[in-house]
Amino acid sequence: MMHRRFAAILAAGTLALAAPALSQTITVRADGSGDHLTIPSAVAAVADGGTIQITEAGTYIEGVTLPGGKSYTIEATVPGVVSGDDSGFSGWSLDPSAGVVDVTLRGFEIRRIAGSGAAFDIDQHATNSVTVTFDDMDIRQTVTASGGEALKLDDGAGAGAAPIVVTATDSLFEALTESGSGKAAIRVQGDVDEMSNVTIELTNCTLTNKNEGCFRSDGDSNQTYTLTGCTLNNPLDKGFELATAQDGSTYTLVDTTILAGQEGVYVRADSVNNTWVFERCTIDNTAAFDTGGDKAVSLDYDTAGTSTDPAVANNTLSMKNCLILSQPGSGSNFRAVDLDNFNAASFLHCTIAAVGGTGDRAISTARSSAYDFQNCAFIDYADPISGSTGTKSGNAIAGPADDTSGGGDRIYTTNVGDFNLDAGYAPSPTSSLIDAGDADTAISTAVGGVDRAGATRDATPDIGAFEYISVSSVEDWRVIEK
Repeated sequence: MMHRRFAAILAAGTLALAAPALSQTITVRADGSGDHLTIPSAVAAVADGGTIQITEAGTYIEGVTLPGGKSYTIEATVPGVVSGDDSGFSGWSLDPSAGVVDVTLRGFEIRRIAGSGAAFDIDQHATNSVTVTFDDMDIRQTVTASGGEALKLDDGAGAGAAPIVVTATDSLFEALTESGSGKAAIRVQGDVDEMSNVTIELTNCTLTNKNEGCFRSDGDSNQTYTLTGCTLNNPLDKGFELATAQDGSTYTLVDTTILAGQEGVYVRADSVNNTWVFERCTIDNTAAFDTGGDKAVSLDYDTAGTSTDPAVANNTLSMKNCLILSQPGSGSNFRAVDLDNFNAASFLHCTIAAVGGTGDRAISTARSSAYDFQNCAFIDYADPISGSTGTKSGNAIAGPADDTSGGGDRIYTTNVGDFNLDAGYAPSPTSSLIDAGDADTAISTAVGGVDRAGATRDATPDIGAFEYISVSSVEDWRVIEK
């Protein structure tokens, strides 16, 4: 994930050799030729607005606590800089007790190989805000048994209230724990009280882990999570997980791929006033290891409640140009998308497939009050949509039999030839999906004018997540889909 920037840095550094070093820039070199031998000593000395440059490659075996009260940048100017990689390494953490924290980390790796804690820990403070920017960073917790998270945000022993803003670009967050609970790549957790006022923006980042959700949030409110161009990869467990009650939060995922061994998106507790937006995303758990079956998207807030229950009030979902694939077990209770107890859900130009056992459905909407499907394609082995008194509308293709119930112009067919299964469920050349969409109810500009793969939608849009493009081979489609 790192080192794309070093050629530019070296070129700039060559031009700057003739100029004297600026006073706010200090260097770290383990060979003693820099201003400091260690990162902690440089952090203590750097001025407000200053920059710490690590100019010698190698492993710096030290825990680092980043103090508040000043703004500064820590960056590696050469590849191959690692902080940690020792049994005594206790990870990086932030200390906002001395004041507001505003720090940028760029171009190196933080690696924790021992202990159950996070590689990078952020505590929320009562009054002092925290702003952390990760740019071209690798944050890794490599303990495989009872380890910790790569990045953890918590409530500071119940004292938290001040805003936390985490921004990451072109970065890796990796947690390799296979045993224990809650070892996410990124986790937001109120250890004592619920957390609030947390903003996380990830762009072109990779999250990978093997236990609990890749991205996991526990008992939080007023959060804003935005993932753009990201990949979440968890071969053994969940992808994006809300483990306990959420309140008043917004979750936006764009051009993001979630690959999971269990649920790709999972919400499992009472929540209110939340908004979900997915655009041009792939959610895929067809490699599920759990033979009992798991949903690709499970938004089941309260299995004992109803859509009017206060515990599940005002939760809305919008999915546009999304490909959702689920391969559950042989039972009758597993769906590609489970919308139980969801107030309102809208699907536009989505392809949703439950490609597992004979009793599986594409959508389950029990106790949801309203849902709308426009230009969507369903693939399943039972009734495509089951179990709701909510409204149904729109245009969909694929299923065991023709079905026009529920209003709208919904068509179901067993014509598997409509889909190129080796090319990400794009339309086949002779597919009845092509030009079959309703342009009036699903205007192309409503989904950015492009499909899941970035191809332009035309005036007569195709049904499903993809527009058909005449290409010479399946490999071409794979390139487009990626």
